[in-house]
Amino acid sequence: MPTKTRHSPDLTTQPAPGGPGAPSLQPPVTVGVLHNPRSGGNRGRTDLRVRRAAARYGAPLAIARTPAEIEAGLAQLAQHGATVVALSGGDGTIQAALTTLQKETGATDTLAPIALLRSGTTAMTARDMGLPGRPDRALDRLLAWAGGSGGDCRIHQRTLLAVRSHPGAEPLYGFFLGAAAIAQGVAHFHQQRSPGRRGGGLGPALTLLRGMAEAGHEKARIARPVPIGVGNGGSPGPARDYLVFFVTSLERLMLGMTPYWGSDEGPIRYTGIEAGASGLLRQAFRIVRGRPGKALCPERGYHSHNAERLELALDSCLYLDGERITPVPERGPVTVTAAGPVRCLVL
Repeated sequence: MPTKTRHSPDLTTQPAPGGPGAPSLQPPVTVGVLHNPRSGGNRGRTDLRVRRAAARYGAPLAIARTPAEIEAGLAQLAQHGATVVALSGGDGTIQAALTTLQKETGATDTLAPIALLRSGTTAMTARDMGLPGRPDRALDRLLAWAGGSGGDCRIHQRTLLAVRSHPGAEPLYGFFLGAAAIAQGVAHFHQQRSPGRRGGGLGPALTLLRGMAEAGHEKARIARPVPIGVGNGGSPGPARDYLVFFVTSLERLMLGMTPYWGSDEGPIRYTGIEAGASGLLRQAFRIVRGRPGKALCPERGYHSHNAERLELALDSCLYLDGERITPVPERGPVTVTAAGPVRCLVL
């Protein structure tokens, strides 16, 4: 595929919902739609509705189901002059699209703003910084605004994570990296889910909560401790047995959870809960709401910090927005770095 750099249209600062001086983008702009009909939220009638919404406004539409098709679809939209890409797919589609865009441009601050539709099974990324509502209706609002029909648009910005399976490896880009019970829960959910079943955001969330409930039980089917050594800009420290471990730059996770409470500086959040953490079930509400109090401290098995860079030493798989990453311990730790900002349109 020929490489084509997508430069960002000018962002202006206008009074807009979300606070005085919130950055906004002014129409008219050209919106191209990258649509994955296999994503959980696009199955059935929604698939046709999204296609019809694009057709009503004459928006260029690219159908993409696989990473190769996503790459080709983005090139197709660029050739049609799209200055904003609307991603109609799940977390995996968003992850694959941003990985392609980042590799093409080499720096996320040159990326055009994107718009995220809640078209996935979990749709965690889109629920945090995407367009609310049913995918076709959200697209209809976006395209009407892009044509100058009014409405206020603002920009939500998050830091893109670059994750390498070992130092020197090609990076993948995304917003949520899960290990231990989270990775086990994602794998279990995908194994149990039938091809046509739509679980919404609730399926993976309940799988994770079930894993936490099983924590410490000898016959646990999902949650099993994983030794992970964590480094914050240096070599990984001594391994601890974690039941739950994740890294993210999102503000809210599935079901609106905000399970982080670190006070350190840095755009990367990470939270870990050790096997044997004191009062895990009693502290569940504080954990998911990010309200630590005195109970959620490292001495009791609870860790939550912010960082600029992480090194993770482990030998079990992780998932970046649903994409499996297999560490290569003999070649070094998994590395997580802040790649730069991604800007999303919200109406």
